[in-house]
Amino acid sequence: MISSGTASGRSFEQVVRGILAAHLGPIHADTVVMSAARHLGMRPGELTERDRDALATALARPLRLYLDETKVRIVQREVTSARIAERGVMVADEDAPLRPVEARIRVEDDVIRARAEARDLAARVGFDPVDAIKIATVVSELARNIVMYAGTGTISVRPLVGARGVEIESVDNGPGIPDLDAILGGRYRSRKGLGLGIAGSKRLLDAMDVQTGPTGTRIVGRKRVP
Repeated sequence: MISSGTASGRSFEQVVRGILAAHLGPIHADTVVMSAARHLGMRPGELTERDRDALATALARPLRLYLDETKVRIVQREVTSARIAERGVMVADEDAPLRPVEARIRVEDDVIRARAEARDLAARVGFDPVDAIKIATVVSELARNIVMYAGTGTISVRPLVGARGVEIESVDNGPGIPDLDAILGGRYRSRKGLGLGIAGSKRLLDAMDVQTGPTGTRIVGRKRVP
């Protein structure tokens, strides 16, 4: 495991490892951070928020061993936008109003933008860095399914009313999802990744409801702060 350094360095590295672990798993996450740190002439434990942009750039090469270029860009954006509060939680701008995410999805850049906004909202609602990344992952999986299968649609992420948490809604007018029961039960895998996207998203949330038919699909998921 990566050793500890200063308080701020330790907290920053915990957040970075959390971001990477959501994509790679904890073992590969540590390997990637150590490789990037060596590239910067530093040792694990010495990284702080001041190194955030340089670290995001240095992460690209080791990340490409595990992820495609689109996901590498997603991880880099998450690292460059991470900020650490005193208690070590990734947060966005605390002075900004708490607005829901409303994203029109047509192309891959829309997916990346929706993911980043969802992660920031989740962090401000009160999720820790790992759970905030899980919510962002659900948003990117559902949004990418819209691009691949429906062409256009919308993704919304809203704070829950009366509880700390979020509701994620994906709506499209595509052809619907065949074999839905098999997909949700983990018994079906599309070569394009549809089964993995929906079934994996379901596992990351507290609850998910899917309504689908020949005129479109609506998916609603919820997750509360533990």
